[in-house]
Amino acid sequence: MEEIPEPPPSSRCALCTCNIPVKLSYSDVLILEQFMREDGTVLPRQLTGLCRRQQLRLERCVMQAHWAGLFPDRTIPEFDRAGYKRFNRYWNDDMDMYRIKEKQEVGSWYYVKRYPTGNQRVPHRKEKKH
Repeated sequence: MEEIPEPPPSSRCALCTCNIPVKLSYSDVLILEQFMREDGTVLPRQLTGLCRRQQLRLERCVMQAHWAGLFPDRTIPEFDRAGYKRFNRYWNDDMDMYRIKEKQEVGSWYYVKRYPTGNQRVPHRKEKKH
């Protein structure tokens, strides 16, 4: 079992105190790697010393980076991606994957193409007698 070391002496969040003008993103691979284990999982909050908000954002960004294929060498060994080709995924924000973006064109989902059949009868299936 892994021993959890003491938290840093200053119990303030490292990402909040840096005053970085840009939010943490899934494409910031070098920053994300500092908070990851070698197998690609995120270190626990007790080890990272981050606040709850930044820890959740970090976990979402790492998950998005895995899905986008930015950590090909840090995937679980049992995970076989050779079966099919996944499409690349891109997000503008760490919450984009939770927002539903459905684009509906008027009439596209209920449009039915009707063929002129006239007065033709549809033959019914005869029932078998047992």
